[in-house]
Amino acid sequence: CFTHLTLQEYLAARWFVEKGEIPSTQRVSSMVLQFMAGILSKKKDNELMEKIILTELPSNEIDARDGLLTAKCLTEYGDRDFAKNIIKKHDFRFRFRGFKDLTDMDCIFVSFLLDVISTLNEEETAKQHQTLSEEPFIAEAALGISGSNLTQSGVRRICESLENDWCAVTVLELENCRLDDRCVDCTVKVVSNKLTELRVPQNQITEVGVVSLSQALQSPACKLTTLDLFINQISDAGVITLTRALTTSACQVTSLNLGANGIGDAGVISLSQALQSPACKVTQLELLSNQITKEGVTALAQALQSSACKVTYLDLDNNTVGDAAVISLAQVIQSPTCKVTTLDLSSNKITDDGVISLTKALWS
Repeated sequence: CFTHLTLQEYLAARWFVEKGEIPSTQRVSSMVLQFMAGILSKKKDNELMEKIILTELPSNEIDARDGLLTAKCLTEYGDRDFAKNIIKKHDFRFRFRGFKDLTDMDCIFVSFLLDVISTLNEEETAKQHQTLSEEPFIAEAALGISGSNLTQSGVRRICESLENDWCAVTVLELENCRLDDRCVDCTVKVVSNKLTELRVPQNQITEVGVVSLSQALQSPACKLTTLDLFINQISDAGVITLTRALTTSACQVTSLNLGANGIGDAGVISLSQALQSPACKVTQLELLSNQITKEGVTALAQALQSSACKVTYLDLDNNTVGDAAVISLAQVIQSPTCKVTTLDLSSNKITDDGVISLTKALWS
């Protein structure tokens, strides 16, 4: 008889609060617990609130990947001192590495949790007269969000929390979150001075977003060493823009994943030229599932032969690499200046002739 389930959930929450009971999450929806936290925020009933938190908290760090409900309830309760005490008492349960199925609204709750932990880091390090780089209270360095539907609003809120000097997170992964170029713009500041790894696979980033990222990579304060752009919509033009950043002395990127972007020979040729720059630090290069042919591989082979090239891992899986390209690679890996130790050529058009040339090279 209710016009919306939410009304029933709210009334149920009021009933449980009045009775002082904690319902089983098998009996009620998570929204009931969230409503209870909001109602209790007016009563300041820390004892009952702590029981709710302990009921829903993951029992161990392995299960802590789904900590969104905890973040929601702490945010609804709105007492930062209470949240700090809960986290200090159960710190091992707050090492969340991954959130799933988030919306922009959910980012508010994750942001609240990050801000509280940052405050704890600041207070604890001040007591011990340390810097954050020595031993933060919460040492979790990674924040992962996957399978979500986020816009620039949600991404901006998360990044604003990450920008806090006392936030220990230096690795950000936003996988399959429908990110567009405007979302990338929101990450520029945290990329240019905080993150060491940015992983944004399976999104909708184009060459426009790459322009913003490239500018951030050239910041003197940039610490980013890993950039994962697997399965996006980056064209050759985007790769050319990125290579300009890779050849600057400020850029620290050593691991670059451009797989499944529809990149052709033009982009690879530009990338090959960058790899020959003494300033380029890339050692791991993933170009799987693109449109690379003999022309692109020939350019790569020339780069790998350069003494300035630092690449040790090269992934060309699932391209249109044929025997002629493999023969050129086989010649190069015999060169004393070539540093490649791992080469992936699976799912290409290689026949016995290509394999024979590789075999001879391996004997060298």
